Amino acid sequence: MENNQCAIGNGKALGGDTAANDMLYTRGHPNDYDLWADKGLIGGPIHLENFQYSTSFAAHLLDAAHELGIKKIDYNGKDHLGFGIPQVTTKDGKRNSAAQSYLATAYRRKNLVIRPLSRAIKIIISPHTKDASGVKYLFEEELFIAKASKEVILSAGAINSAQLLLLSVHNHLQSLRITKETYDAVWQPLEGLEGFTIEVVLLHPKSKGYLKLQDGNPLHYPLINTNALSDIDDQDVDTILAGIQKALKLANTESLQKLGIHLNHHKVPGCDQTELSDEYWRCAIRHLSVSLRHVSGTARMGPGTDEDAVVDKDLMVYGIHKLRVADASVIPVTISGNLMAPEYMIGEQAADLIKNDWIGKKCPAS
Repeated sequence: MENNQCAIGNGKALGGDTAANDMLYTRGHPNDYDLWADKGLIGGPIHLENFQYSTSFAAHLLDAAHELGIKKIDYNGKDHLGFGIPQVTTKDGKRNSAAQSYLATAYRRKNLVIRPLSRAIKIIISPHTKDASGVKYLFEEELFIAKASKEVILSAGAINSAQLLLLSVHNHLQSLRITKETYDAVWQPLEGLEGFTIEVVLLHPKSKGYLKLQDGNPLHYPLINTNALSDIDDQDVDTILAGIQKALKLANTESLQKLGIHLNHHKVPGCDQTELSDEYWRCAIRHLSVSLRHVSGTARMGPGTDEDAVVDKDLMVYGIHKLRVADASVIPVTISGNLMAPEYMIGEQAADLIKNDWIGKKCPAS
């Protein structure tokens, strides 16, 4: 981490993040989608399988969970609290991205043109009619315009979709957090040794971040502040601390202790408590917490009465005609898991909405 800044990655490939992510497929909890519906909203060929290779350590972890009264589950099934073998978007053990799943059978269609290595820089919107009519994009350092006879569908991801909307619609100019010192003190002594990490993930943070334009140049990255652990009641820290306490109990089970494991006792610089007390862990949480970069809600869905909503239940942008957004930016609630599964769902829903709106209808006159 340099200059108090860290990177938030994007999948710059056909298939987006599914070309480079960890492939974990988690639908989330039904309550997540109930909350989505409570806001007045309505809710393919993806290949899903368990990991093809797993060490015997997985069985020891399941035994350790059983000691604590935690049952083994299919976390994409009926039960959602427990331990389960990861389910991933692979096929015969190989990555199966969104591009491989959807485009493999569609890329030869006459109505589909794929232009890799392109960068959308602006949505073309009439200042008078507020109609979206196309997109400006760069390809091999040349400017091109793709015109839309029916509508523009923005699916650039939670970061780039929000940036393009800010550049095009509003037209106003408005972390890894681990330092080298911390790495040298905590992890460098473990280099070359076998070990494992229990990650405690905060699924429903109370803290909220923001994204805004750095300037009017579409090639400049937007400014992103995840605003992590900033809620005034420290509920986020308390939740992570409860997860750490559960993780420590897991590590101390007979099933894991018989393997000879022990805790990494190298302390975080700046956290000087002599014991591994709650105060120490609170300090460590603020020093070591990192973002998993599952960004959402930057152009969130909501009813017309929600002044912060960007799109309606049909994914159409408020105040603009013929402009639809279909990616994680529209998700209005936090999801209990990775965002890949709900993003697929949004894409499928968008496809149905578009077909219902346009099949059998003539293109409007340009």
